[in-house]
Amino acid sequence: MESALAGLRQIRRSLFQQQRRQDIMFPVWMEFELIGLVERWTEMGQMAEVAPSKGFGSQAAGDRSDWTDLCSNTSLDEGDIVRVLRRTLDFLSQVPHVPHISEQLRNNARQASSWINRFPVNEMSP
Repeated sequence: MESALAGLRQIRRSLFQQQRRQDIMFPVWMEFELIGLVERWTEMGQMAEVAPSKGFGSQAAGDRSDWTDLCSNTSLDEGDIVRVLRRTLDFLSQVPHVPHISEQLRNNARQASSWINRFPVNEMSP
C-alpha cells in the first residue's frame, strides 16, 4: 500500500503541474490518513454483497457490526467518518461522467459507490 500511495503522490504532483500550466484551479486533495478507512468500508461492502450470510453488513437482519467494527478502529467520531465516506461517494459518482476515461474506470467507480453507499452513509435505515 505504501508504494501505491507513493505512486499516487507523484501522479498528484504531475496533475498539479499540468493544472497550473493551464490555469486550472481545481486542487486534488488526498487525505492519506483516511484512505485506509474508506478502503476498509468499501471492502466490508463488497463482503456484504458477496457473502451476506457471513455477517458482513447483513442489513436485512439489522446487523451493523461492520459499522461498529469500523468505528472502533479509529479515533474519529461517527459523524466525521460518515462525512468522509459521503465525500468519497460524491467524488465517485462524478467519475462516470468524465469524458475520455476508460469503461473499466467508469465501472470501478460505480461498483465502489455501490459498496460504500449503505447505512449509515446513505441515510436510509435498513
